[in-house]
Amino acid sequence: MKAKEYYQKFLDNTENDSQKFLVVSALRSMTIEISDIIKKRNIKSNDAAIAVIKEVNQKANAYIKLVNQHIEDGYKQDALLLFIEHEMPNLANIVKPLMTKL
Repeated sequence: MKAKEYYQKFLDNTENDSQKFLVVSALRSMTIEISDIIKKRNIKSNDAAIAVIKEVNQKANAYIKLVNQHIEDGYKQDALLLFIEHEMPNLANIVKPLMTKL
């Protein structure tokens, strides 16, 4: 899914759900996308995995930039990486050494 599609989903559901919930849901979906892309591309090397993480992080940054136009206290750039670090510590422990290359 593209950043604009995630954003449209955010706009469509802001009346029914909290904004924070919608952002967290989008970030969670993006972490699943990372896994799906790695499997789909049959990635074996760390450098290729880093490229996928970077690609999805750029999408997350575009999404956050769009969302920040509609909320008072904006979210930080690299929110996906922060989300992984705080909400998925097992994945963060694996990815953290690789993130220095981002």
